[in-house]
This record gives sequence, structure tokens and C-alpha cells, in this order.
Amino acid sequence: VLVPTTAQAAYQQAQYCAWNIWARIHGQPLTPFVYLPLGEFISLGIGDATMTTLGNISFHGSAVNWLRRGAYLLRMPTLKHQLQVGWDWLSSLKPN
Repeated sequence: VLVPTTAQAAYQQAQYCAWNIWARIHGQPLTPFVYLPLGEFISLGIGDATMTTLGNISFHGSAVNWLRRGAYLLRMPTLKHQLQVGWDWLSSLKPN
């Protein structure tokens, strides 16, 4: 199975790698890597984005931009990082 050279794939591989290092040290069986494509988000400029998921279903617009930001917040390593980035995003919003 061909694994794409993307951050999404690397993020998933890191979880398997960490588990397998622990498993090897503790005499447990290793787990083979299985890539799960979750889709893609692409920023299209200020306040706009596109999303492709489930292979070929696409959405775009400002709502997708907020989904993209939410997905990135969930991938931050700690709650502190999530709060810092979320606050930066909120504080950069300009009133109408």
C-alpha cells in the first residue's frame, strides 16, 4: 500500500512507531501500520477553504474554513497549545 508523503500520514505513522517501540521493549507483538486517509483541507485565502473527504466529496467556503481550523486545533499536542492558537485566531478577527 502506497502511503502519501503528507503530514497526515506522518502523524498516523508516529502513533504506530511509538506503540511499536513500547511493544518491542516490553515483549509485546508489533502492530503493522495501516494508513487511514481522512481527507484534505486546503486554505483558499482569508476566510475560505476547501475540503475533500471520503475519496472524492468536496465542500468549500467560509464554513469549511472554520472546520479546517477546528481540525487543526484538535491536532495540537496539548490543551495549552490549543488555547494559545485558538485565542490568536479569535483575537485576529476584525469586527464588521
